[in-house]
Amino acid sequence: MWAYTQAPDPWGSWCITLYPESEALEKIRELQAKGLKNVLKKDEEGWFIKFRRPQSKEIRGRIVPFTPPEIVMEDGKTPLQGAIGNGSDVTVKLEVYPHSTPGGGKAVAARLYGVMIHNLVPRLSKEEMQLEEPLF
Repeated sequence: MWAYTQAPDPWGSWCITLYPESEALEKIRELQAKGLKNVLKKDEEGWFIKFRRPQSKEIRGRIVPFTPPEIVMEDGKTPLQGAIGNGSDVTVKLEVYPHSTPGGGKAVAARLYGVMIHNLVPRLSKEEMQLEEPLF
């Protein structure tokens, strides 16, 4: 849901919101046990979580630019043509890295690295989403 992988979101990051299957949900919970701060939320469709990739980040006093995430089809080679629509089946590749916390502890962070599309639901344009006739 809500994949901003071709262009950054309004806050300047590429990101994707996932509704993980049970196996992936357990991996996320394991990362949270190690200090991952990404929040799992629940709605009528199930548990969901958002992963981001900033355009740049200050690391050790210097600005480090990031490239957009790699987005490929299931063969792992063919780049995505178009945008990821809500309801697509994907596998997300994350960069998981340790970091220090202000209290002197350790935690992990996860940054969006890439997305593999297994079943693409095309994103509709604004024009395609407009109804030809009003419903009522």
